[in-house]
Amino acid sequence: MAQTIYLVTNRNLIDAKDGKICFGKTFNKKGAHELRLAKITGTPSNWKMELIPETSKKNPPSKKTFVELLKKMRAQKRNCLFFVHGFNNMVEDVVDRCMGFQKAFNVEVVAFSWPADEGIVGATNYRSQKLEAQQSVYAFDRTLKKLNEYLIEFAEERCELTFNLALHSMGNYLLKNFMKSSEHARDALIFDNVILMAADTNNEGHADWVDRLQHRTRIYITINEYDSALKLSAMKFGKLQKVRLGHYTKNLLSTKAVYLDFTHANGVGDDHSYFEGDLLEDNPDIKEIFKKVLNGQTVEETLEYDPHSRLHRVP
Repeated sequence: MAQTIYLVTNRNLIDAKDGKICFGKTFNKKGAHELRLAKITGTPSNWKMELIPETSKKNPPSKKTFVELLKKMRAQKRNCLFFVHGFNNMVEDVVDRCMGFQKAFNVEVVAFSWPADEGIVGATNYRSQKLEAQQSVYAFDRTLKKLNEYLIEFAEERCELTFNLALHSMGNYLLKNFMKSSEHARDALIFDNVILMAADTNNEGHADWVDRLQHRTRIYITINEYDSALKLSAMKFGKLQKVRLGHYTKNLLSTKAVYLDFTHANGVGDDHSYFEGDLLEDNPDIKEIFKKVLNGQTVEETLEYDPHSRLHRVP
């Protein structure tokens, strides 16, 4: 069955070998601040992309696309997930993951994609992608400002529908830099839940910026102490690299965030992406938790709480 997701990106536009348009591995030729909007329809293995150019400032096509999204949400009674990916993700990977979110959690999906394509895994590539995440802050800011503008204009149509932000891995490093910038839409109340999944950013000092995140319902931070990708990140990429937020169970000092510990959840092991794949079928508790938080609901009241570590344990 065909699915539809939306993609906002500061990547460069390319013509693929089969003649279809797609986005590439570098920044837009006009610069890292330049944005393009696309509608993607099909299946994870067979999809097509429709570019939506901003041809009118008075009645921009992005507004028409937002109205289309709202109509779909209301008709299908679906909430919206705004997703930011992490390290080493090609556009094809982003589309596959977002369509997976839509199918597993019954949400409409809008993704923000920055140039983070697969390369030789090593310190040089890792550092270059951190720089690209930093350079994408203004484009991310522009995206959220536009989203907030439309949400205000069409507030009545939103009704009880929720908009939720989920960031995976290095996408949280982009968010951290966004929150530390001086002139951004960070103070706008856009999202119901904000979910920091397997965050590849410093545990140290995270409360300083996490507690400034605006949200209507909850901020969730997911942790897997055995996360192999984050352990590698902490050990391998330079002496200045510190323990990562998404795999460290100490120093959890945010006064606003709810910390969800997946470390000993059945089937998780050393997984870095424990919100997708066969694991969701093998462990229905995990699927239910992510379904709720990605739809703007709360989950901590059903979980065992450890007051010493401030963690809510996922079974």
